[in-house]
Amino acid sequence: MFVGLLGVILLVRGASFSAAPVGVASIAGATLAWSLGSVLQTTRLPLAAGATGFASEMLCGGAVLMLISLAMGEQFSWPVQPLAAAAWLYLVVFGSLIAFSAYLYLLANASPAMATSYAFVNPLIALFLGVAWASESVTGGEWIASGVVLAGVFLIFRGKTTRNHE
Repeated sequence: MFVGLLGVILLVRGASFSAAPVGVASIAGATLAWSLGSVLQTTRLPLAAGATGFASEMLCGGAVLMLISLAMGEQFSWPVQPLAAAAWLYLVVFGSLIAFSAYLYLLANASPAMATSYAFVNPLIALFLGVAWASESVTGGEWIASGVVLAGVFLIFRGKTTRNHE
C-alpha cells in the first residue's frame, strides 16, 4: 500500500496537478485515514449487517460534514441552480448509493488492502480520461508516477494471491 500511496503523491506533485505541499499532505492523510477506517471496520468496529450498516455510515458521515460546513460558515443559496441540483443528485445516486455501497460490500468480502486499492487506481482513471476526452497532456514524470501506482496495486494483488496459495 505504501508504494501505491507514494505513486499517488508523485502524481499529484506533477505539472498537471501542481498540488501545494499542504494539499499533498492532506491527500496522504486522507488516504491513510480511509485505509485505517476500512481496517477498523473489518476488525474492531464492524457495521450492522447489509444496507442498515451502509446507510448508518453514510448518514453519520453526512451529519459530520454538515456540521463542519456550518462551522466553516458555508452559505446555502436558494433557489438551487439546476446544474448544481443535477450534480448533487448524480453524486447521491452514483457516488453514494451505488459506489460507496459497492465499496462496503467489497470490504466485507475481500481484504482491506484489496478493497482500498481503488483509491490508488482512481487518480489514474481520472488522468487517462483527461487524456482521452479532454486532450490533456501528461508529462514523463506523471507517466512514471502512474507506473509506481500500478506497481503498488500489483503488489497488493500479488500479496493476496501469494497468501491464498500458502
